[in-house]
Amino acid sequence: MSKLFTKGMLMIAGAAGLVLASSTAALADDVLVANVPFAFTVNGVQLPAGSYRVTNDGMQSVVSIKSADGRHFAFVLTNGLAPEVAGPNPELVFERVNGTSFLSRIVGVDEGREIPLPAKIMKQERTRVAVLAVPVTKQAGH
Repeated sequence: MSKLFTKGMLMIAGAAGLVLASSTAALADDVLVANVPFAFTVNGVQLPAGSYRVTNDGMQSVVSIKSADGRHFAFVLTNGLAPEVAGPNPELVFERVNGTSFLSRIVGVDEGREIPLPAKIMKQERTRVAVLAVPVTKQAGH
């Protein structure tokens, strides 16, 4: 019984490894890099100015934002945007309210993602600011 159980667990682990490998390859095109010249807030997390990698984390609606040095990060749930609404260029779009910048939109090569902002922010006067982003593809062997 123990051998059968161990063999079954190894088969499940192997299958899970194949699924993870294929989903990692599929996500390779879902990375943007942007240099944000100002501090900003995403999902309640304050991030300093700097270079950031924006990655779709496997579930289409979850996006991670991580600083180049790995010291700052946030995860956020997003909603899809139609291509005609998203715009043609990869960029991060921020809404500025009372001197605070909130990440509100992520536009990739093929699609855009919108970050719902709290109603109290949306009711205030705000200015939209866009920062260009560069799509990054995974290179062979990395």
